[in-house]
Amino acid sequence: MKTIPLADGANMANDTDVYHVDFDTDTAIEWAEDGEFVTNFHDWLKYSSDAKFDGYGRNSGRRLWQVNRDIQRQAYRICKANSIEVVSR
Repeated sequence: MKTIPLADGANMANDTDVYHVDFDTDTAIEWAEDGEFVTNFHDWLKYSSDAKFDGYGRNSGRRLWQVNRDIQRQAYRICKANSIEVVSR
């Protein structure tokens, strides 16, 4: 089953575009081995909400929960594109 890594932080290219997201694959693997999978936006946002933004634009210095939904979705799509396949033992 696949799990989505949690965001640790993100870089903004400007006011509206996410340039890069730092994510934690080790924690995602540990959680998946314990049976906890992050598979949707709401769960991902709940556990990644304190990820800090830096870079350019007015959102620099804010946390993920403080930015608008479009920017949250951009960060989510980047993490989801790097989903991890975990094989249960």
